[in-house]
Amino acid sequence: MVLVLLLAVGIQGFAGLFNTDDVLFDGPLYDNAPDWATHLAGVVHARMFNILLALIALHVLVIALYYFWKRENLVRAMVTGRALLPLKGSGAKGNGEADFASPLRALIVAAIAAVPPIAIYVMN
Repeated sequence: MVLVLLLAVGIQGFAGLFNTDDVLFDGPLYDNAPDWATHLAGVVHARMFNILLALIALHVLVIALYYFWKRENLVRAMVTGRALLPLKGSGAKGNGEADFASPLRALIVAAIAAVPPIAIYVMN
């Protein structure tokens, strides 16, 4: 669900770059795109808003179901970054706490995520 939400927010943000509300705000790349592209971006941007609302509602519903039906507090795990795992299974240390990924992996992922915004900034 996290990947789906991130993809949906990414599509929404990308479409917003080429979109305008015809009143106050223009996306930073709105003037650089042809009319068909800005029209398409406007349609995608408007529809993705409703899709995002549905995905967020589904996400909250599933978290509530996990809390009330399975008695798993996923909100605490999302906030703290730590989840209690069963003693058997991959990634468990044996004390019920998850192993963390290496800081090098986090640095690589952050560098990859920084490429699109930097490229857009440099192109302007």
